Amino acid sequence: MRMGGGGAGMLENRVGHIFNRHVVRVTPDTPVAEAIRAMADMQSTSIVICGARGPVGILTARDLPRLYEHHTDRSAPIQQVMTSPVTTCLQDISLLDALDIMLDKGIRHIPVVNSRDELEGMISESDIMDSLGSADLMHSQTIIQIMKSEVITISSQASFDEVMEIFLAERIGSLIVTRDSLPVGIITERDLPRLISSQTESSTTAEKIMTAPVITISVHATAQDALLKMHATHIHHLLVTDTANRIKGIITRSCFFHDLGRYLIRKLVMAERQVRVLSQLQQEQQLPAIENFYLQATENAPYAMLVYKLGTIIYANKAAMQMFAYKRRCDLIGRLITDVLRIDAFSSELDKLLTHENDISNEIIRLAKDDGSAWIAEISSAVIVYEGEPATLLTLKDITEQKALEDRLNHAQKMEAIGTLAGGIAHDFNNMLAGITGNIFLLKRQADDHPGMRKKFSDIENLCFKAAELVAQMLTFSRKTEIDTKPIAMVPFVKETLKLARVAIPENIHLQSVVSPEQLTVRGNTTQLHQVMINLLNNARDALAATPHPLIRVELQPFTPDERFQRKFNHMNLAPAYVHLSITDNGSGIAAADLNKIFEPFFTTKSEGKGTGLGLAMVYGAIQSHQGLIDVESSQDTGSTFHIYLPQLQATASEPMLADHSQIVEGHGEWILLVDDDSRVLGATRDVIESMGYHVITAENGEMAIARFIAHIDQIRLIISDVVMPVMGGIESVTQIQKIKPVPALFTTGYGLNQSCMHDGSLLPGEVITKPVHPSTLSQHIRELLDGIRLSL
Repeated sequence: MRMGGGGAGMLENRVGHIFNRHVVRVTPDTPVAEAIRAMADMQSTSIVICGARGPVGILTARDLPRLYEHHTDRSAPIQQVMTSPVTTCLQDISLLDALDIMLDKGIRHIPVVNSRDELEGMISESDIMDSLGSADLMHSQTIIQIMKSEVITISSQASFDEVMEIFLAERIGSLIVTRDSLPVGIITERDLPRLISSQTESSTTAEKIMTAPVITISVHATAQDALLKMHATHIHHLLVTDTANRIKGIITRSCFFHDLGRYLIRKLVMAERQVRVLSQLQQEQQLPAIENFYLQATENAPYAMLVYKLGTIIYANKAAMQMFAYKRRCDLIGRLITDVLRIDAFSSELDKLLTHENDISNEIIRLAKDDGSAWIAEISSAVIVYEGEPATLLTLKDITEQKALEDRLNHAQKMEAIGTLAGGIAHDFNNMLAGITGNIFLLKRQADDHPGMRKKFSDIENLCFKAAELVAQMLTFSRKTEIDTKPIAMVPFVKETLKLARVAIPENIHLQSVVSPEQLTVRGNTTQLHQVMINLLNNARDALAATPHPLIRVELQPFTPDERFQRKFNHMNLAPAYVHLSITDNGSGIAAADLNKIFEPFFTTKSEGKGTGLGLAMVYGAIQSHQGLIDVESSQDTGSTFHIYLPQLQATASEPMLADHSQIVEGHGEWILLVDDDSRVLGATRDVIESMGYHVITAENGEMAIARFIAHIDQIRLIISDVVMPVMGGIESVTQIQKIKPVPALFTTGYGLNQSCMHDGSLLPGEVITKPVHPSTLSQHIRELLDGIRLSL
């Protein structure tokens, strides 16, 4: 059933201008399995079945649960299961006509054909809404107004059979996977062709086929924010959550299409149809009515629209007046287009605009407002005839927030990639340091009669552990390590840190502090937060080297997120209240080109030998590990301000500090099973533990460890095992051993604790320490585990 027609579409937009030519097509006798595989390969949600005379049917991802449930023979021809007849449309119909067809028939895809009924491509509701600029139409809508409050969820342990049953019964486009009532992943209809084509086992659990993590947005965000985030991340479903990460609803592209698009588009379709009917009944008398209709449509368009001739503006709609901050239309009309747009950097395109030579479509340009602030616009132009002379119709969309969101997401992805690299380097380096420090400990014991040699060994050992601290900073940046946290009273903490930092700041620098009288408490790690402040104060000090009247200002205040803050960090799950720590200097400032790089490891603008480039990287990782936020304001020659926001707690008593263990605790001949795949680390660690008075049996992987344990089951009192090993890892082997006989375990890892202390969502079956570990610390852990004392790591 082909839908024809035409007529003047909204702003003359046609289906032929935007439809997708990359459509999956098969013949009616194509086997079902082959057709589904084609959908999976093309990552498509629909496939068109074409006969000798054009499209004869369609199969979409929402049909697949039905085929799965009915155990459809996958070798059967596709024509037996397709939806037929299929609704098609011509390329020259308007977007409004295409929308009308979709809304009336309740469909989301329309195959596009030519005059000979040959398939040319496909148009979807997303294509049309994107073309019409739905984000601009929704700037005043809230997510609550258009989201679906009923969210279908399924346990992470549910089977693939159960997943498909829900998709069939509920006729949904997405399914949220939960663990302990919290969202951990999502399965969408776009995943179904791939899952069915790969013949996923019916017993496969949801957590093995889901996409994780599920991307969320705050319930307080706007609909425009949601659509921009979908566009930036190339997804079709957003989970709506509150500040506690509780599910409040789900928003999809169909929500925009049906809940908002239905109302707006139907009104426009009805208005356009009225114009068509009236134009057929009246000719000259109807001309003023048609002009009036288009004038109203232009005047109330969501985009800024300007018409200019010979470089002078002759018309501006309401959106243009708002965009350029003019209260009266007469103040904008008559001005030069170059003065209004301030597009000196756009001179090549400016010539085309002023001479009316060529149309411009969706060009991205940077503009400036009267106050000098920059903004980004998407601009299009069309040459028109005005009073018999050429003029230009210019449309502009302000996409500054959209581009900012895209930049933030790209930056976050880059930082995550760098963090993963840093974590991998840290693992290998820690293993090397573990072997070196173990051998140095043994050499020191043998050099008791040679004080000079023993001192040199101690110096080497200290350098190794300083290198380990550097690695720890890399792990902090990459957020691959777990941190010990406790309630910290920030007011005395900041005051005490400033006293300690004062000795490192020259006396000519005025150190000013403004600390709230309120009791401000956060949950954090005192060592990391102390290092954060010291690093930022040192950076401020260095930036003041050439400043005549140097000043560092430290301020600590309570902070409640306001609308501007929520809009800036709308991609985060925000806390209801924060402790705001800011450190400001009036020094050299940071170049605009460097602002996006300052938190990257090893990036520094300091001269060689004066900076490692890890200071701000450590600050960034530490604040992220505290579920906090960090923001920077800076300009060259005026100074910088680093803003740190830490989630605020109600006042709680501070926890006591752990005792410092520095002595070797000797053993009494107990048997220990030591497991590590690195032979150098294994040998050095074995010698160290044996020197403490223990009997050590070694194994190079998990399978060997199980065999050695069974052979010496009555003697072995403790297992010390690496976590990540070939053949069988430490987690699996210790779990199996503890089923045979309960025995304490101590895990060692070159990765951070955060990567190593979880297994299938639960804690490891033992304590965890990171390599390299000082022999005295290792001896304390061994002794306390053998004596049945659980450590507080």
